[in-house]
Amino acid sequence: MYYRKKEEKKEFRPCDQEGCKEEGLHKAPKKNSHDYHYFCQKHASEYNKNWNFYKDMDEKEIGMLNDFDIIGRRKTWKMGVGINPKVLEKIKGLEDPFKILEKYNLNFDFTSNSKGDPTLNNLPREHITAIKILGISWPTTKKELNQKYKELSKRYHPDITGGNKEKEEKFKQVSASYHFLLKNIKK
Repeated sequence: MYYRKKEEKKEFRPCDQEGCKEEGLHKAPKKNSHDYHYFCQKHASEYNKNWNFYKDMDEKEIGMLNDFDIIGRRKTWKMGVGINPKVLEKIKGLEDPFKILEKYNLNFDFTSNSKGDPTLNNLPREHITAIKILGISWPTTKKELNQKYKELSKRYHPDITGGNKEKEEKFKQVSASYHFLLKNIKK
């Protein structure tokens, strides 16, 4: 057996417009308050037509409000500043295909290192890329770097490959990586 709830009688709330005897069924926000006006249909429509949130504000206040709206009115801070160590542990294993986190120098590499070489973890991404292109182990010496460059130059140089576009592109990468590491190598 089902019971019907007794219908509650709603109190008649008059329209907040002075002199109006209609029922105030429509809520409208009061300016600078968390409270509401209650208007009849006619006066709610007029109120909305004349509503101007920015009415009593100067340009500076309007600009500040618009800036706050962009960030959802929440406090923000620079990414990577004051990161909790527990959070760092969680993001260590993340892939970063768009290289968002690498610029914050969090002292670990977000790429998967196929050799599992832990010495690469503290290097900037440019160094790791150059090392992988040349196929050398790290750390290395200038002598080892020169030998590897000589070997790869003979394999991919355009004069030797007869104009093969893929090998020519590889030669450009090898050459750029070699010169980059040559500038940044300590020994």
